[in-house]
Amino acid sequence: SANVCRDTAEINVYVDEEILLAFDAPTSLCSGDDLTIKVVGAETYSWSTGAKSDVITVPTTTMEDKHFVVTGMRAFRDIFCQADAEITVPVYESVRPMTLTFDTCYGNPVYLQDIVSKYGIIEQVDTIKNITDGLVYSTVHQDLSKSGEYELYVRNQYGCKAVFPLTITSHKVENLLLTYQ
Repeated sequence: SANVCRDTAEINVYVDEEILLAFDAPTSLCSGDDLTIKVVGAETYSWSTGAKSDVITVPTTTMEDKHFVVTGMRAFRDIFCQADAEITVPVYESVRPMTLTFDTCYGNPVYLQDIVSKYGIIEQVDTIKNITDGLVYSTVHQDLSKSGEYELYVRNQYGCKAVFPLTITSHKVENLLLTYQ
């Protein structure tokens, strides 16, 4: 009979899951707004800005798109695994702020298109709020001839929003006596 020698060995194979980084960030932004991006999927992070946390906040002062690279790292036993991810957030033009005043004669109707044409407003006006009485108007056909303080809530084609303060003054015209000489 043949001599058969048997032995058992234990081999440990360590398999780490792939690091998948995911972002929580806006799909676009208006210039002048702060951009906050959160990343998940690893234990530690290193951004192209030099930041070392899972959240970064950067100002947007120009209309240049914001591009970032982040490296996520995770320790597995005594091995460090890492993955890179990139994100680009488009930055659009903000609405140029304006303070509006409109004078009219008492009894004359004032409509939104009168104010828009006077100031050349190209943004979409969503609503108008009368600060004095708290009423909110959502129609361009609303007569705004009542003197008071208003706010125009506007947005541009990119969705950037602003509030324009508006003062309407309705002047009462007294009877005038004209004499000819």
